[in-house]
Parts: sequence; structure tokens; C-alpha cells
Amino acid sequence: MKDIVLFGIQGSGKGTQSTLLQELYGDRLSYFSSWDIFRALKSHPNAIGDYLSNKLELGQLITDEVTISLFRFYFSTLVSDKKSMLLDGYPRTLAQLVDLVQTCLHSQREVVGIYFELSREEAKKRMLWRGRADDTPESVDKRLDLFFQKTLPNIELFEKFFPVIRIDASPSIEEVHEQVKNISMSTKLFN
Repeated sequence: MKDIVLFGIQGSGKGTQSTLLQELYGDRLSYFSSWDIFRALKSHPNAIGDYLSNKLELGQLITDEVTISLFRFYFSTLVSDKKSMLLDGYPRTLAQLVDLVQTCLHSQREVVGIYFELSREEAKKRMLWRGRADDTPESVDKRLDLFFQKTLPNIELFEKFFPVIRIDASPSIEEVHEQVKNISMSTKLFN
């Protein structure tokens, strides 16, 4: 079994593919999506919800301290040797990448990245089409800028420690999922 880190620009289908992977491999996966957690917490009318709502509406990243703490809680309480981690939206920054690499190397976990490659133009079109309240043209542009400034260099750095499989994310959901299934079987991700 290997842990899987899903990478890709917003709108590349990471969330959709993670859902399909969970349906396919079910109890063999332990899923962590920082974005889903932040989106759920922002709806609560309290200090944390207000903080997250403001950051997300402005298209800004949540601080490393908050995100790393959330991942460490997940790892220390919900991860076992019997399940593979499926990470979506973590790591996004250098500090998060360092934390993940240290955690996985220290615990001797095998990790592989899957990078869903998609052009900025197609990502923006998909994000605006899905119509989420926090997907305004301004916030989408800021989030895409952050991807190229902060996340993309980390994918290249991640490859220095762990293998990364690149997948063309521009075809249909079904075609991309077929690529993911074929890769998971040929590389024995979950055996």
C-alpha cells in the first residue's frame, strides 16, 4: 500500500477523482481534504468560521500553522498502517511539504503523487462554471496565481523525495478516471 497525494490546479478534478477513488477502494483509504474541511468550517458563525470565510472569499491560502495542525491531528488520530492516506489539497506550500515529507519518512510510509495537469485557462473556465459562491472571477484569479507561485514549485520539489505520476486532466471525468484506475492497477498502489 502506498499513500497518495493528489496535486493539480484548482478545477483539475482532484476532488472528483478522490471521490471516485474512495468509491473504488473504500475501506483501504483514509481521506484528507483540507479544502473540504475549511469549506465546512467557514459556514459556522464563530471566530474560526469568520476567519476561514474571509480568507476563502479573498482567494487567500489559510496559514500554514492552521493547515499543518489540521493535518497533524488527522495523521495522529485517523491514520493507520492498514489504510493508505489519500491527500487532496495538502501540501500546498513549502512548509506543508516539509511537514509531510518529514512525517512520511519518519513513519516509513511509501508515498506517490498523482498530478492532474490542466491549463490555467481551462481551470478558470471550470471553476467559474461550477458556480460556487467563493468562485468569483477575482478570487479564482488569486487562487490560480497562488497555485503557480506556491504549489507548482512544491510539486517539483516533492518529486525529489517521492515519485509523481502525471495525468492529463483535460478529458472527461470518466476518461481521467480510467487513467487513474489503470495507473493504480499497474503500479499496485493499493496492493
